[in-house]
Amino acid sequence: MAAESKRTIPSKGKTRVKRVLAWTAAGLAALNVGYLGLAKAHVEAPRYLNMLKDPYRNMTLEASAEKIKDWSEARDYMIRHLRFSKGNNNMPEDVHQTRKAVCYGAMFMAKKLLEDNPNYKVTAVEFKSSKNKFFHSIALVKDQRTGKYGSLGINAFDCIKPTYNTPQEVYSKVHRAMLGLIGKPVAEN
Repeated sequence: MAAESKRTIPSKGKTRVKRVLAWTAAGLAALNVGYLGLAKAHVEAPRYLNMLKDPYRNMTLEASAEKIKDWSEARDYMIRHLRFSKGNNNMPEDVHQTRKAVCYGAMFMAKKLLEDNPNYKVTAVEFKSSKNKFFHSIALVKDQRTGKYGSLGINAFDCIKPTYNTPQEVYSKVHRAMLGLIGKPVAEN
């Protein structure tokens, strides 16, 4: 009887590996995106599995900029290649090499990636809170073909597809994504 009560549970093989990868990606998503929470991040895990692959890792900044042809490719670069890190990495060359930036450095990187593309006009935008305790920067992107506005930035919430009619609509969306910590834009270049 004792021998019969021991049952072995067969390994699920590839399914188990996929589940482990999905939870790993969910953890990366929660770290990268911040306040989303692990439950929602697990739902979005397949999207973040691609973060593990970085096609720009062994390229120079110039080669990466040449490869990027439109807003969606620039967004993929920002999400896959860059990580938020406190420090003074603001120059695009340093940001590309270290793969780390603050929002200000990511703003300059977005400008660098799309500066040679005539279909997009990129403007640097800085926000600050009413009490000057919190600052944030994004790159406002205008699609010259459609006249619509979007943005690029250090995190997924800053990368807004150019579908809005005015910059104020984009600013409002960024304001909500940052939980109301940022105020109105204070500078545009």
